[in-house]
Amino acid sequence: MKKRSDDTAKDDLPAELPTGALSRGTRGKYHKAYAAGRDTVRMVALEPDVAGEFSNAADVNAALRLVLQIRKVGKPSRRKRSA
Repeated sequence: MKKRSDDTAKDDLPAELPTGALSRGTRGKYHKAYAAGRDTVRMVALEPDVAGEFSNAADVNAALRLVLQIRKVGKPSRRKRSA
C-alpha cells in the first residue's frame, strides 16, 4: 500500500475549512476541565459572519443567554387547566 503524499491529505479536508485553521489550536487547552468531570466545556464552530459580530466568548455567552430567556418567555405554560 502506497503512502499518501501531503497534497493528497490536504485534499481530504472539507472545502470550507482553510488549510491554516488546524495550526491555530492550543493542545490541551480544555484538558483540565474534562479531567475534572465538568461537562460544561462545549466547542462549537461559528460561521464567519456570526463570529465577526462578537469580540470574545463572554459576548457570545451573553447573546445566547438572551436567546434562552426569550425562548422561555415565548413558551406557553404546561399546567393543566382545571374544569
